[in-house]
Amino acid sequence: MVRPGQFLERPAIITVSDEITLEGLFHRGDETPGLLVCPAVDPSGNAGLHAPVVAELAFACARNGRPSLRFSHRGIGASIGARDPTRALEDAEAAYAHLEESVGSDLSIAGYLSGATTATAIAKKVGRCRHLILVAPTEPLELSELEASVYVILPEEMDDRVRSTFEAKFETRPDAIEVVAGADARFLRGLEDLSRRVSEWLAGGLRTERRRSEWIEEAALRIAGPSMSDELGRRTRIRDLD
Repeated sequence: MVRPGQFLERPAIITVSDEITLEGLFHRGDETPGLLVCPAVDPSGNAGLHAPVVAELAFACARNGRPSLRFSHRGIGASIGARDPTRALEDAEAAYAHLEESVGSDLSIAGYLSGATTATAIAKKVGRCRHLILVAPTEPLELSELEASVYVILPEEMDDRVRSTFEAKFETRPDAIEVVAGADARFLRGLEDLSRRVSEWLAGGLRTERRRSEWIEEAALRIAGPSMSDELGRRTRIRDLD
């Protein structure tokens, strides 16, 4: 039984090949886009779908009514196969395809620590990612070719070189970058603040997308001429009541 405030997760088996399957957890949701959460691939306790930050990213998505899928790379947790960080992208592509088959092609991607590198690589490869959320990336990443809206969350305690690189990139990009005061390099401290910020960003992004869609539709009605003015007025009154 799911109690108030809890989220229902369902096990997912992600097929990479005949020999490799990955452990996953899937959240249902009616809103779009869905979110794929890429975990770290390092051998520390922060790897895999049960890492606190990875779980919180999925919960932040669920709080906004969106579906999500998080997974463990091969050789980690219940995922079958020998651990191989060089195959991280292959694992993540299989997870992306699994989520796409489940909820459709309107997807966003998030990555934590080295998973941020994986998430960026997938976003570039599929070319149709709506949002890219990077949490505590461990290396500078090239973002100039991305069409996705990018949100970078950095801990206060991190490599100065990585932070300065991201801050320089965002001087010319109309995206979001935030530094969470007091957070350690892996966000084990500052986790609650991280979850709140991601949830608020996702909610704000959803509202922005709806406003943009409404504006485009209203512009089309105006172009259509006076015959559509009554319909435009009706929609405006309904939105004011909302």
